[in-house]
Amino acid sequence: MPTATATHSTRTHPPPTPDEDAPSSIESQERRPFSEKLWGRLIIPNDARERNFLSWIKLSSTLAVLSAALLIRFQFGSQVQLPEWEQKAQVPLGILFFIACIASLVIGTTTFYRSQSGYAQHKAFVYAGKFTDLLIVGIGLLTLAACILLLAAKA
Repeated sequence: MPTATATHSTRTHPPPTPDEDAPSSIESQERRPFSEKLWGRLIIPNDARERNFLSWIKLSSTLAVLSAALLIRFQFGSQVQLPEWEQKAQVPLGILFFIACIASLVIGTTTFYRSQSGYAQHKAFVYAGKFTDLLIVGIGLLTLAACILLLAAKA
């Protein structure tokens, strides 16, 4: 009767090529030029960090446009008359939108660099922080309040 012999095959993986993203050692990171350590590589792959940063930039520029429109009291046509309470509310709303614009720009920049350093340290999960969550909720509530206030005007 033939006996069955078990064969175990061990699969070996080839070493990573220089084109692949292999984890680099500390020595190779220390040999990088100072500008690359400070600003990163010149060729930036399109990944989540850059898209997230560009989303913060878009939000910041949108808030800046809203702030400017409220502060200069932009109106379409001369027949539109705003109530006095809405005219008084436009300047504080414009200032709040400007503060939200600056805050979103700062949060977007710090989130980008914090996630970049977290990924460089090979962290599996990089969290933006509770302040970022509070800022997003605050911008949402500010936008909702501005919409309600500006839509409640009698035309």
